[in-house]
Amino acid sequence: MGETMGEDDILIKSARGAGILSTQNLITTLISLIFFMFFARILDKFEMGIYGTVHLIYIILTTIGVLGLRSAASRFISYYNGRNEYQKACLTAKLIIKIALASALTIGLSLFALSELLSQLLIGSSAYAYLFKFAAFACSATIIAFTLTGFLQGLHKFKKLAIFRISCQLVRVFLSIILLVIGLGVASIFVGYIALYAGFALLAFITVNNLILKSGKLSEKKKEKPIS
Repeated sequence: MGETMGEDDILIKSARGAGILSTQNLITTLISLIFFMFFARILDKFEMGIYGTVHLIYIILTTIGVLGLRSAASRFISYYNGRNEYQKACLTAKLIIKIALASALTIGLSLFALSELLSQLLIGSSAYAYLFKFAAFACSATIIAFTLTGFLQGLHKFKKLAIFRISCQLVRVFLSIILLVIGLGVASIFVGYIALYAGFALLAFITVNNLILKSGKLSEKKKEKPIS
């Protein structure tokens, strides 16, 4: 009976979580659409072409860098927490975070180092290398943020996930609009991405640290405590 109730609770949480994330996706999509309409009016066709080129590299490298880490984080943390094996959840979380950091660092440094070459090859001038450098920082932040998203999903912290995403998206749009208005151009969009995913990563890590990493350490101390 207890197992059935546990499964029912998980199903209810998952259903509610799906509804919360669907609403959040709708809100963030509308925010992104409004922002796109705004910056498309400010940037000219050439700048939009440059943005499209750099953004494509950013998307490709981010997809490679995540390496299925988000699904691994969601699956294993949910599994170990469901079995009350908090120490294993803690160790698994640390391993996944280390892999994510290594991936983010490798992708970010590689793009940063190749920025001038890519600018010359894809745009025809090395003058836009700085955009690829901004994209390098954005890639690193995005890889870490996507991985931490998996932890929040595995912990069924859907409300926090939605709040973090919407809040950071608003910060990103607000910051990018200010930078566009003062004339930063295409770079303002990638600065916005950095702010979005770095901010999200920080908020998500605090949550993961409190719910997984600290709980794993506490359970380990309880096991080591001698019986009086």
